Amino acid sequence: MSSCAQCVYMDLNDRDSDGWCYCGRKGSYYPPSDSTCWSFEERSDGGGCYLTTLVCNILGYADNGVILNTFRDFRDKIMNSDPQYKDLLVQYDTLGPKLVKCIEADSSKQSLAEKMKSMYIMPVYESLQKNNYKKAVDKYKEMVLFLEKYYATELAVIA
Repeated sequence: MSSCAQCVYMDLNDRDSDGWCYCGRKGSYYPPSDSTCWSFEERSDGGGCYLTTLVCNILGYADNGVILNTFRDFRDKIMNSDPQYKDLLVQYDTLGPKLVKCIEADSSKQSLAEKMKSMYIMPVYESLQKNNYKKAVDKYKEMVLFLEKYYATELAVIA
């Protein structure tokens, strides 16, 4: 039987004093061990999105939370309509699934995810919040280069 902790709406990092986690769908705190409710949607494996893998699957944030939604809004509203970002979007679509495989197989993925969050994900998020798109994109590119170097051996083997 599934529990709230397996739901995309449950933010495992937002806990109240009782240790209950915040449900973004219901707007309240619930025990993560509770049985699922009518709004349950199981967390996916990231679907080839390494940001989802890092933020949700490893760090436990909600898939529909503010961090990933800010990234998605930027992609959907800004990047998709601006030709200067086309190559970056293509790179993300081709490299992303390979990085997911590398990250999921990494025995130190928890510490990597925490490092990625502090060094790259949060700075990109903060830049997007300030509409500083150039700074956000530059930091994102820096993150991609870091991951490509970090997983160079593994990426060379993945078809």
